[in-house]
Amino acid sequence: MNNGEKKMENALRWGMIGGGRTSQVGYKTP
Repeated sequence: MNNGEKKMENALRWGMIGGGRTSQVGYKTP
């Protein structure tokens, strides 16, 4: 549970900072 929450927060943070390019690839995958 902690890992999932941390991963989600990291993806959102990286997406906001990096523009959501690398995060979206690994975070927004159908």
